[in-house]
Amino acid sequence: MAKPLPPADARPPRRRRGTSPAPGPGVAEPPAAVGRVTASDPAAGRESPPTGEGPASRPAGTAPGAAQWIALGLDVVAVVATVAVAGLMLFLVVARYVLGLSIVGLHELILIASLLLYMTGALIASRRGEHLTVDWIEDRLRAPRARAAHGAFVALVTLIVAGFFLVWSGHMLAWGLERPQATPAYRIPVWTTQLPILFAAAGCLLYAGRDLARSVRALRG
Repeated sequence: MAKPLPPADARPPRRRRGTSPAPGPGVAEPPAAVGRVTASDPAAGRESPPTGEGPASRPAGTAPGAAQWIALGLDVVAVVATVAVAGLMLFLVVARYVLGLSIVGLHELILIASLLLYMTGALIASRRGEHLTVDWIEDRLRAPRARAAHGAFVALVTLIVAGFFLVWSGHMLAWGLERPQATPAYRIPVWTTQLPILFAAAGCLLYAGRDLARSVRALRG
């Protein structure tokens, strides 16, 4: 005997080819994808450049290649000066207290390398904006224009101080060239120790001008 067909309401719906079955009772539908990037919209997945690496963060009138070469040169000089200071100090201690030798002139080389390290470190800190600062006022400023005005004032004061530092170091170097002197042991000209001070003063002045220009642009914008 043939079985009677179930009523039309009780029959399961036919599934079309290529479609997923409808969820049964009590089964929640999967949420729709939010923020999915499709191949037809490549610009949607494009990320903005991080802070400090975009074109607006570079100094005006300085090519990216030149800035990278300057940063690399400063880092190399700092590493070489650090190795020289540490190596010469270690050799001095070992030679005196282990080998019983007294080598003349090592203090001169250590002093020159230390001075080069200090001045290069000052330039690197100015380039990165990592000098020691008191940010008590800056942390209490909420408005962007107020923070920009505070940054411009700090950069202006730094620019003036760096200008005085540049003039003073220039006079000192001129005096050293006019009255040449040399170290006692290796007869190294004293003006070679004054030259890094002049370079550091000039670099700090340029970086202070860069910070002032950035602050003024932020204040106008």
